Amino acid sequence: ILAPQLPRMIETLQKSIVTRRAIATLQTGDGEMPCLDKLQFLVSDDQLFTIADFRSLDVAGAFPADVAGLCAVARNVQREVSMHHQMDLKIGPMVVHTGSAHFYWDELRGWGYGAKA
Repeated sequence: ILAPQLPRMIETLQKSIVTRRAIATLQTGDGEMPCLDKLQFLVSDDQLFTIADFRSLDVAGAFPADVAGLCAVARNVQREVSMHHQMDLKIGPMVVHTGSAHFYWDELRGWGYGAKA
C-alpha cells in the first residue's frame, strides 16, 4: 500500500527539505481504506517528523506493530534525505491521530487485564 508512494515522498523531501507535500494517502488495491490512511513527513529543526492518521486504531492489538513499522519507514526516509542533503537529520517526534481508537477485551486479557486472581 505504501511502497509505491514512498519513493515519491523521499524525492519530494530531496527536492525541498522544507516541503509540506511529502504525503501518502493510502488505499488497498481494491479501493478499500486501510486502518492507516495517511502518512506525512515534515522536516523542522533538523528533525524528521512523522505524522500518521489512522481511520481506525486497534490500540491493544496492532498499534505496537504499527509504531514499529512507522519507525522503520521513518528511518529509511531519514537516511535517504540525510544522504541527499548531506546533513545530520535526526528522527523526530511521531504524531498519531485516529478517528476511532478501540480496545478489544480479548486483547486486554492477554495483557493481564480482567484475569481472575
